[in-house]
Amino acid sequence: MLETSLQLSRSSDEVIGRDPAGGFNNSDFKTQIDQLTWQNHIDMDAVSLLAGIDMYRSKGYSASAILDKSMTQTAGFASLAWSADMVGINASVRYDKNSVSQNKTTYKFGVALHPLDGLKITANYGTGFKAPSLNDLYFPASAFSSGNPNLKPESSKGWDVGLAYQVGDEDLKAGFSVTWFEQKYKDLIVWQGPPPTFFYSPVNIGQARTQGLELSGDFSYGPAYMRVNWTYLDAKDSLTGDLLPRRAKESGYAALGATWSGLNIEVAEYVVGPRFSSAGNTKLMKGYQKTDVRLNYAVNKQWKLTARVDNLEDKKYEEVSGYGVLGRAWYAGVSAVF
Repeated sequence: MLETSLQLSRSSDEVIGRDPAGGFNNSDFKTQIDQLTWQNHIDMDAVSLLAGIDMYRSKGYSASAILDKSMTQTAGFASLAWSADMVGINASVRYDKNSVSQNKTTYKFGVALHPLDGLKITANYGTGFKAPSLNDLYFPASAFSSGNPNLKPESSKGWDVGLAYQVGDEDLKAGFSVTWFEQKYKDLIVWQGPPPTFFYSPVNIGQARTQGLELSGDFSYGPAYMRVNWTYLDAKDSLTGDLLPRRAKESGYAALGATWSGLNIEVAEYVVGPRFSSAGNTKLMKGYQKTDVRLNYAVNKQWKLTARVDNLEDKKYEEVSGYGVLGRAWYAGVSAVF
């Protein structure tokens, strides 16, 4: 069976800074992103093949900084998966051609074993590549921040091993999974700022490493379900031993929900531990908790109504030191599939 898809998308964002104390810190930066993805999937019983191209163009404009820059990236990718009763193997490769950095080939290989009914053991190894964004390179300079046109692309190598078990019948289902992972980075792109200075700018960290443990579980009975997740993360600059900024050692969530006659409601509690906002183990930020509520109603096969409330308790917290997040926020939407 052959299945092909073509996706076109455009998105834009505009960042405007206004300093009432004076115009020296005023700034504007608009980014427009156009993307085309063509994907082809061939499914032949035990073998599955996916191949395609991904074209990406980002354009940045700033009237205040007299800036007009663009970046293009074209990638070809392919993946192959094979599965039998007790084993599954997958492999993928991707080639990226980028207008502002070096071209790069990345790959991934994985294996899954099913020695017992409901039990799965996995192992994966792969490489990664991330070119600096237009914001990273050319964000307009002000008294307190600036992009860095000398940034190098970020590359990584990583592996993980995991174990998952699922059991249940038509009404009652339960499962858990545990995964250990490790990732090593070269030229990791990180925005750094005060202290010791009052200036924010992206830099490359020569070598960095993240490793940790992720636990997750799910339980459902009839229309009700519960999902939990907890992650322990050790993320450090390999050269200095300092913790990487804005990466909590512990984080997790718990979600309770139920579905009746097309109506789904879910309440989720998120917990994020303390972490440093800046390099060098500086600018400590407190941990926080927040609650989100989501509702979805399928009117029919084509139309769906959605609503959600983020930060239900109107908590005040920061993900970056000095930058507060939205308080309680309400959203509603309508979607259709034809």
